[in-house]
Amino acid sequence: MIDDSPPGIEALRAVGMVGIGVVEPADDRSGRAEVLVEAGALFVVAGAAKLPQAFAIANRSLGGRQCSFDRRASKV
Repeated sequence: MIDDSPPGIEALRAVGMVGIGVVEPADDRSGRAEVLVEAGALFVVAGAAKLPQAFAIANRSLGGRQCSFDRRASKV
């Protein structure tokens, strides 16, 4: 799952899900990526455009469990 907030990442981790953090390039909050990693994100990507690549990396990291990105379902 993806989220852009520390509470969201923490909630994902609390139920055993993998969290991928996303920080939009226009986000001017300093250290935002580090905050998401500290909350438990597997890793953080810079913007929604990077999510397909993030899912590919996550799939390799998860050893067979699959993530997917359906552009039709995305309203970013």
